[in-house]
Amino acid sequence: MKYIIAGRTGRGKDRLIHRLTTVYGWKFAKSSTTRPRRSETDDSYHFLTKDQAAAIPESEKIFRTQIGENEYFMTKDEQDNHNAFVLTPDGIEQLIQNLPDECFCIVYLMADTEAAREHAIKRGDPELEAKRFDARSKDEDAVFSQFEKDIKNNKIDSKRVLVIRFTNNFEESFLEDAAATLNLAERFFPNIEQIIIDLIRTGAINTDSNGDPQVLFDDEPTSITKTQLALYMYRKVLNKDWPSVTELLLRWLTLPDLTIHAAPAPNLLPNRKAIIQKTLEHPPFNDILQTHPSRQEPNLAEHIDQWIDGQHGFQTGLQDLINCFISDYLVQKLKGGAS
Repeated sequence: MKYIIAGRTGRGKDRLIHRLTTVYGWKFAKSSTTRPRRSETDDSYHFLTKDQAAAIPESEKIFRTQIGENEYFMTKDEQDNHNAFVLTPDGIEQLIQNLPDECFCIVYLMADTEAAREHAIKRGDPELEAKRFDARSKDEDAVFSQFEKDIKNNKIDSKRVLVIRFTNNFEESFLEDAAATLNLAERFFPNIEQIIIDLIRTGAINTDSNGDPQVLFDDEPTSITKTQLALYMYRKVLNKDWPSVTELLLRWLTLPDLTIHAAPAPNLLPNRKAIIQKTLEHPPFNDILQTHPSRQEPNLAEHIDQWIDGQHGFQTGLQDLINCFISDYLVQKLKGGAS
């Protein structure tokens, strides 16, 4: 899974990236640019002179775009060694084309234009920053306007790409919530993929003749990859479609004793019961699963929905849900981190 931060100038990309890197340890690929630094501490790009940029072979440059007089590009080495990016719409399109077997989460930051301009002016000299903001906004307007139309009209491949839109109000709580949501997504995908592998190996998910899972798109069975199914399920999480989410988790919870799970990995538990028992020791599952021993999916979905909405709020509840249920137990067992 590749994560892409995008948005018009002044929408908070640099601050979100800073929080993801400093609080959660994310490592972003950096584009190179010939634009000047906005401040002495600005490290959001590899800043090059025009001569330095010209010295890099064209064959090594990808996601190349021109905004005003400034060139932006990334090297192939940066692309291959990172999973998180900050890109322009042109760069996003090129990355998706370059990696046809990959899935993507695009985080699109939005904000009121006047609020963004006012916030940008505070970066330094007000007159100079205002001129920079106005010039860059004019230069990038056409490409971002088209990108926003594509998002609105669902022209982005929904099987491979998830778009999460955040509206920045320039309060510190926005950065905290946005960064926590993205870090949750980053933890969610590898864990849910492993559960999907379990379910496919035991025949609990419908597959095609090649062993790829099938889901309904426009009421038609469609074959997708395991990563695409994980993306599909996270979209259900964001939309709070708990019946679909809990159906998948319940299928995994109620699997019979399993010994073929991730067979090459050492130190695996011989069955599912120990994981279930560990899970039951922690809220909210202790209450939910004990209350509904029949594990009837509609009741469980209702209880999870009530718990998340009523006790801690959506974000905190979902963090606990994924961490308790998947991260802390399944991943530890797979990596031999707990007995």
